[in-house]
Amino acid sequence: MSMRVAMALTFAVLLALTTASIGLFFALGRDNPRALEITPQKADLEPVFVGESRPFEIQLKNVSSGLVEFRTAMAGCACLNVRIAEPRLEPRESTVLTGALRGRGRAGTFHDEVLVLVAKPQEEAYRIPIQWQVRRRIEVSAESVTLEPDFVSASPGSATVVVRNRSEQAIDLSSPDPRQLPRGIEVVIESPRLLPRQSATVRCRAEADFVTPGNYSVSIPCSLPSEPVVELRLETRPVRAIRVTPPAINWGVQNKAELLTRKLALALEGELLRSCEVKEVKLPAYLVSSGRPQTPAAAKREFAFRVKDAFTAGADLMGDIVVVLRHGTSERTFAVHVPLSGFVLDAL
Repeated sequence: MSMRVAMALTFAVLLALTTASIGLFFALGRDNPRALEITPQKADLEPVFVGESRPFEIQLKNVSSGLVEFRTAMAGCACLNVRIAEPRLEPRESTVLTGALRGRGRAGTFHDEVLVLVAKPQEEAYRIPIQWQVRRRIEVSAESVTLEPDFVSASPGSATVVVRNRSEQAIDLSSPDPRQLPRGIEVVIESPRLLPRQSATVRCRAEADFVTPGNYSVSIPCSLPSEPVVELRLETRPVRAIRVTPPAINWGVQNKAELLTRKLALALEGELLRSCEVKEVKLPAYLVSSGRPQTPAAAKREFAFRVKDAFTAGADLMGDIVVVLRHGTSERTFAVHVPLSGFVLDAL
């Protein structure tokens, strides 16, 4: 028996034993009266704002004739911190499960549960469903927008989002770092300072020569301490999109000898290519073309490259493959970028 097979069998046995143990624990006490009365049985918590916390309580009462001893209490979400005030309850006594809900991440409605484990008078598990809302003091009318530029008609893609200040103080918004976005896409804030209850329009635009689909995250800096950024997602969906395979290339970590044996195939495909010709292919110093671009179909172009010895060992392989195309009808040009990354070890 191989080492891999033996390890797989051992893992399967351990998993089966663990599953059986958990099932036995939850099965214990099914035929006996439940020791705890929980109020509420399902907790619908008050809303919490992003970056802030809100306490909550759930009542636990011993309705059995014996001592109740708690083993632990836990929540599935890291945003819920819970503990039981008293480790033991005499008959008819009550205690509280105290918790703190933290508004982490994004806004929305969320569901989870708190698990209370009892050790005495019998092994029992109590599941308490929890529901809550996370809200933002800085609201956006849409968390994501789609831009649909059209190269042929020279029409840019545009969309707007409204940002509203729901806080009780004036806030300042800053333009996003342009390095977050590729060339040809811009995000502009019309009113960078907002008083309470005021709103501003954020205008998003993708130039007409942006021809490849993509998804991008935009962070708009905000002066509100609890919400230091307003997050916005952009999707570019060109009307006549060109699909790139692969859209990005990561060589990983390789020694120089291995890298010099590597070859690379790249394909562009889309209806726009039917009226385009390849004007130029720009490559980083360590790549060279293997022959002329191939055209297996009118709407497809295929490229082949190989690695040459034009870099030093111990270097980052950063750069882009840039395919420049000319549109035959309008004589306009556009470029398709494929980013490259990797690292060359010192050893040859």
